[in-house]
Amino acid sequence: MTMVFLKKIPKKYRIVGACCGFSIAIAGIGGWIIMPYLVDKLIDLNVILYKNSEQFQRWHTLPQPMEFRVFIFNVTNANEVHKGALPIVQEIGPYVYKQYRIKNVEKISKDQMDITYTSKQIYKFDRQLSYPRRENDKIVVLNVAMNAVLQISEDIANSQLGLINNYIFRIFPNQSSLYIQTTPKQYFFDGVSFCLKGDEIQALVCKIVEDIVKRRQIKAIRKVNDGSFKFAFFYYKNNTHDGQYKIFSGFNDSSLTSRILTWEGKPHLTLWTNETKSISSCNMFKKATDGVLFPPHLKPEGSVNVYVTDICRAVQLYYRKTITYQKIIGYRFETGDDFLNKIGSKYSTKCFCITRLEEIPKYDDGCLYKGVLDLSLCHGAPIILSMPHMTEAAPEYQTVKGLKPDLERAMTYVDIEPNTGYPLRGYKRAQFNMFVRKVDKVDFTKNLKTVLMPIVWVEEGTQLNDKMIKLLNDKMFTPLFIANILIYAAIGSGLTIFFVCLIQLWSRPSRRMRNADKIVAVRPVH
Repeated sequence: MTMVFLKKIPKKYRIVGACCGFSIAIAGIGGWIIMPYLVDKLIDLNVILYKNSEQFQRWHTLPQPMEFRVFIFNVTNANEVHKGALPIVQEIGPYVYKQYRIKNVEKISKDQMDITYTSKQIYKFDRQLSYPRRENDKIVVLNVAMNAVLQISEDIANSQLGLINNYIFRIFPNQSSLYIQTTPKQYFFDGVSFCLKGDEIQALVCKIVEDIVKRRQIKAIRKVNDGSFKFAFFYYKNNTHDGQYKIFSGFNDSSLTSRILTWEGKPHLTLWTNETKSISSCNMFKKATDGVLFPPHLKPEGSVNVYVTDICRAVQLYYRKTITYQKIIGYRFETGDDFLNKIGSKYSTKCFCITRLEEIPKYDDGCLYKGVLDLSLCHGAPIILSMPHMTEAAPEYQTVKGLKPDLERAMTYVDIEPNTGYPLRGYKRAQFNMFVRKVDKVDFTKNLKTVLMPIVWVEEGTQLNDKMIKLLNDKMFTPLFIANILIYAAIGSGLTIFFVCLIQLWSRPSRRMRNADKIVAVRPVH
């Protein structure tokens, strides 16, 4: 039918059609060739943080809150522990809090190359997601403040330990052991009180405690207006920011988007020690972001870095696999062995080894066995980091009963849309522990067995909701999909028109040839 129709079209129009088809095809092929470049530029325009852009507004005010889930290790045999028994724990949780982040942009450089800001965090208990758990549940947990005071006193105030021993249950009232009955609300944010008003000697002991808190800068202990103290595990996180960041906006180079330039005014940390005069590798940010955004154009063989203020270090996450989330292709990046399993002299990370802890299982050079990290320099108190339920930790640290290691449940990961660098889904998971052991001159600790005592483990993260998925599709993926369709349609239709017209031009004889054929056909035979 098409051929019959084309035969009725004059030759000059068929030539024009062939030329047009050829032009359309060439345009389509050209679009196909330059499409990756155009896509990259379109992505860059949508992801760099230039002032008043939609991306800047989303970065400034996160369109959805994070979730902060806390799991408590409730101690079921606290009285027996002081008689020499191993602790038995039961996981309780999650207690879920919505984490809202409010950025305060302090400065944008004149060339818009970098942004200086702080990010205030506010936590609100979510009853629905926590149900049937409530903030006023009764729990029995390690008294972190008491344990920290005793162990630090042994180190820097050993001569005062006898006095502290005599007054320990007066400065920590309503207690008779190293474990305390409290509520999640008090233990996490509101605070457990100690060093209340008492006699002069008690005031003297509390002065020693105050000196310890100041010298070690213990994050989780604060002095209140009446002169007493309060301990709350996450006190330092709520209604405050986690430091001043200066980051690249990605304005001239999108691969630098959100990369940390300085934190608290410095291009690297000064926390972790080093035996040489050079900057310790443990103090480097290593091209890290704060985890809210990542650079675009990620490759599957690569890695990303996140600076985590809770543990005072940059963490490298490695590509593991390609995933699909809500029909969007993403790359999953996970922590590797260098996170907690490969720390020490032979891995060039001895700077993470701290020699403050005594009478615990560790190597001769002070490094802890695999699977844990001493955060004493980070938190002030002798807090030990591990994966949830001591997953992959050395057997010497898994002596508490009731632990259930599970690598899949314990892994920190982030799923990232590779073209834009948008996090689709991600969770930071960490467990905080303390060594419990006998303390010199403190009578009630004399029967304690040395164990790494789990306190809480947390899961902090989010996954994009339907609203954000729709926004990504509308702003980025759908236009790119349509552009691809139009390009291939142009190539296909252009080539079809070109070849059909070309075939017709070649296959149809000229008028002169047709007339000559007619003359030959009627010539008489002699």
